[in-house]
Amino acid sequence: MATAHNTQNTVVLVTGCTQGGIGYGLCCEFAQRGCTVYATARRIEAMSDLQALGIKTLKLDVTDKASIINAVKEVLAAEGHIDILVNNAGMSCTAPLLDQDLDAARRVYETNVWGPLAVAQAVAPSMMTRRAGTIVNVGSIVGHCATPWSGVYSSSKAAIHAWTNSMRVELRPYGVNMTLVYPGSIQSNIAQNAQQRFEWKEDSLFEPYKKSVLHRMVISQAPGCTTTKDFCRYVIPRILRASPPQEIYYGTLSTKFWLLSFLPVFIKVRTAACDAPAYRTADAYLYALGLYIWQKVWTSWHRR
Repeated sequence: MATAHNTQNTVVLVTGCTQGGIGYGLCCEFAQRGCTVYATARRIEAMSDLQALGIKTLKLDVTDKASIINAVKEVLAAEGHIDILVNNAGMSCTAPLLDQDLDAARRVYETNVWGPLAVAQAVAPSMMTRRAGTIVNVGSIVGHCATPWSGVYSSSKAAIHAWTNSMRVELRPYGVNMTLVYPGSIQSNIAQNAQQRFEWKEDSLFEPYKKSVLHRMVISQAPGCTTTKDFCRYVIPRILRASPPQEIYYGTLSTKFWLLSFLPVFIKVRTAACDAPAYRTADAYLYALGLYIWQKVWTSWHRR
């Protein structure tokens, strides 16, 4: 079993820490384990409860380079180093791709892809100099296996998966770890925020599927989905290991969607349904995967 950091000296910087979100829960769990935690968000007032727990709060907008640099400089000036960066800030987006407002899609990419990269660019040099540190990027299982009506969000998470894997190799000679977290369906404020931004295109040809689109927006908040507290309690002990894992999967549907990523495309297309909830689509995928593997084994055995 891997040993853990001496958390009393561990400085953690987390982005996207608005109350009710995953980042808020991560900060609470890090603090309970003795870490020095810096929580960040666009609005300081959205993190007021964290201050009562001894967690330091800073304004940081991941789409604003000056905001990023100022926040990182403040942490380094106060602590001298950052041991763990958690790129958690993100935003959801639900719509048929052909109806998608492209300006809104660009904002999603600025927040989910380029924002985390900009924060990593600001933090990583100090880690590289010390030859120590861990960068944690929060991805998503739908970045592995995209679902209908979430094409922009899924593709943005696939993008952060890709650059995480690339940066992992680039930072290896400098002793800096990269961990990619794949949350499943986690109860948080992400759906509520998405609902506030949601706009249905007038005269959309996808009108017959509007109910399914709206259901997709809130599916991760359904009863039985993993709570933020459970998610954080599972993930953080692994991040705090001296040699953290390169990937962490946790949450409702995370295992299923990992398995689905191995399916041939033609099976995914034939078993997917625009009007089916994600979990039913996942079950259909897995059933098809079982049949596909059985067919391959049967064919291989009969060719002997």
